[in-house]
Amino acid sequence: MSILESILEVVIVWLMDLGIYFALYFSMAGLAFFLFWKYYAEIYLPRRIQSKPKANELQIRNEIKRSMVTLLMFACLDVSIYYMEKSGYTLMYSEINDYGIGYFFLSIFLMFLVHDTYFYWTHRIMHHKSIFKYVHKVHHESIDTTPYTSFSFHPIESFVEYSISFVLVFLIPNHILSLIIFQIFSTLFNVVGHMGYEIYPANWYRIPLLKYKTPSTHHNLHHSKFNGNYGLYFTWWDRWMGTEISETRERFEEISKQPLQIKQVIYP
Repeated sequence: MSILESILEVVIVWLMDLGIYFALYFSMAGLAFFLFWKYYAEIYLPRRIQSKPKANELQIRNEIKRSMVTLLMFACLDVSIYYMEKSGYTLMYSEINDYGIGYFFLSIFLMFLVHDTYFYWTHRIMHHKSIFKYVHKVHHESIDTTPYTSFSFHPIESFVEYSISFVLVFLIPNHILSLIIFQIFSTLFNVVGHMGYEIYPANWYRIPLLKYKTPSTHHNLHHSKFNGNYGLYFTWWDRWMGTEISETRERFEEISKQPLQIKQVIYP
């Protein structure tokens, strides 16, 4: 392969990858913003997590700009994984039958477990006073989060967040489709966590197993309180390490029990 062909291959892989990232981000964050912040904003107002909303148009524009830089970086780093996989350095495999359909679904769950652990500890490190003001403070400028906050990072944090991909492809045998499914749901949970509204049912903490999945209130309180609730998908690391904000469950139940403001239609 000539140098020109190699450059062309890199550009094509990067553009395709970037297109997927942009499609995921703007479809999920954009739809969530349109539904909850615009079209149904009045109806869902009682489920607004922060009692004194602060988000404004300038914040949202900055979030989108920073998120676009993050996604550009993600696409560049994906190219490196693409070539490592081509060279046989990763544990990725091409045929589902190599490990079986059972492992295929298990690998997705394992990726979430590993990512949740990785996120909790890197997140706590970024809150250390010697690091926070230089890196993670950018993300915390969005005290009242919106769906667009989900990838609004300092470039260094963007690299830290992406690095879980390097961990996964070298630690867990995975099919490309399982990685795609993981990425889709990871983006979805990230957007929901920054929604600014609570969409989970009031009895969430009473449902076995599901109660360990973080509701929107969990991460929103992290943005308003700054310390505590460091987990991403699950609550157990915060519970084990004593970093769960004490009012999380109470605040969640208070908000989630609020009736929606559905206007009554009066027919003539």
